[in-house]
Amino acid sequence: MNPWQRTVIGFIVQARKLSRIGHLRFVAQWGDHMAETATFGAHWERAALQVNPFNYHGKNAPSGKFADEAAYNSALLKKCKEENISLIAITDHWCVDSAAKLIEEGASQDIVALPGFEANSAEGVHLLVIFEPGTKFAVINAAIGSCGATPGAANGTTGDSYKNILETMTQQGALVVPAHTNVPNSGMLTGRTGVPLVNMVQHQDLHAIAISPQQAPAKDQAAVLQGTAPFNRSQALATIHADDVCHPDTLTSPGATTWFKVSSLTLDSLKLALRTPQTRISLTDPTNSPRALLRGISWVGGFLDNVSVPLAEDLTTFIGGRGTGKSTILESLRYALQLPPLGPDATRDHTSIVNNVLRAGTTIQVTVDAISPKHSRYTITRTVPNPPVVLDASDTATTLKPADIIGTVEVFGQHELAELAQDKSSIALMLERFTGHGANDQEPIEIQSSLETNRRRRIIETNS
Repeated sequence: MNPWQRTVIGFIVQARKLSRIGHLRFVAQWGDHMAETATFGAHWERAALQVNPFNYHGKNAPSGKFADEAAYNSALLKKCKEENISLIAITDHWCVDSAAKLIEEGASQDIVALPGFEANSAEGVHLLVIFEPGTKFAVINAAIGSCGATPGAANGTTGDSYKNILETMTQQGALVVPAHTNVPNSGMLTGRTGVPLVNMVQHQDLHAIAISPQQAPAKDQAAVLQGTAPFNRSQALATIHADDVCHPDTLTSPGATTWFKVSSLTLDSLKLALRTPQTRISLTDPTNSPRALLRGISWVGGFLDNVSVPLAEDLTTFIGGRGTGKSTILESLRYALQLPPLGPDATRDHTSIVNNVLRAGTTIQVTVDAISPKHSRYTITRTVPNPPVVLDASDTATTLKPADIIGTVEVFGQHELAELAQDKSSIALMLERFTGHGANDQEPIEIQSSLETNRRRRIIETNS
């Protein structure tokens, strides 16, 4: 197993001093409230951000393949469901009114549709202009006017400059993304070089560009995406796929969709993802590598009696002052999962919390979505001071142990980390738990041998 695929649980943040458990905040993936949903915190969602409605009149118009709007919308949304696409943006050329039916029918099928339009700048650059769900069409039509065009203007009509559209729409809360930037003629990266392109790429309101993988790379594409001179930026430029969708089958192509890690299907969450592209944007399905997920923990009895805490897929942060229960939660997880602490002080702290805070008779339950021995939901339940019991999806006791369903999990408390930092042997032990002892790994030996050979050669060359 790759060491970075392991689960690590620990305290990330301590906030201002608070008093009782009622004031302990649970924050998942930087969210600011608990949500009563099946998936808590930020998670991957697949999005198609250049979907054309039935009345789109450009190339490959849907009306040429479907008898009416109802048939097109039905087929499109059905394909979205099949492809696990939960978020779309409807971006007709200089038009938003044509999106009304698709937005309405998408909502009825739990597919969020962001309203917007596709602009054509004075320089001939196509721009997706996307708004929050529920934005009134009158507001978006006014925005089209602000971009220098009339709502419903013909495909190919040019509006204001790239700079003015980007700045004006950003000020109005919209997200502006240059579309199919490596497509000849209409793309930002094609037919534009030198200072004009540098100014476009370096604009502070630009956070993402759409690349079509079906097209050959543009001349400056690699430099722009890598942020090398003269296209260097203070913030990384996100790369997304958002090819034109005029037929449901297009949704299966590599360039039609992008995966975003978001906490909600809103434009604000999408904007946050674009500002942290390294961890929140993927051009391929990031969920193809399954792993065990801790979904939540609850208690019956003890200090946290009747408390339930949902856990995010990647990061859950516990924020609170002394005495609010942060250590109790962490040590409860460690106790339920049968994970020993590292270091004598951490062991004493763990034992003290189990004996004096949880106390005999308290039951801890941890919900796990496991991939081994099969894809299923399990519940690990442990009553102090008894050993844990693993229940299957039907709440039937199994012979499994926690390690059989959770794989490798590392738990570190704040005091434990402080203790380990003072002891080199403990640091080595901790690292070994992540990377293994390396006794059978020839790569470090080969690297060391190569370094020694190189050093000897350098010495000979210097002395000769």
